[in-house]
Amino acid sequence: MRNWSGFRSGTEEAILPLADIMAIVSTPRHSARLTGSYVSSAPGYAPEFLKTLREVTRNAAFWDPTI
Repeated sequence: MRNWSGFRSGTEEAILPLADIMAIVSTPRHSARLTGSYVSSAPGYAPEFLKTLREVTRNAAFWDPTI
């Protein structure tokens, strides 16, 4: 990534290993999208998604969805 012409210095905290990205997208917020009740159940998916996001990114500001 650092060799990419579009890479910006100071964004290193945004780089995640593939295993960490897979942990994030394996939460129901992403994995349950094809279920028939996704829209009505979506609000319940946030807590697990946010918990996993914080753990995997070690609370990096880049990944904070509230900013």
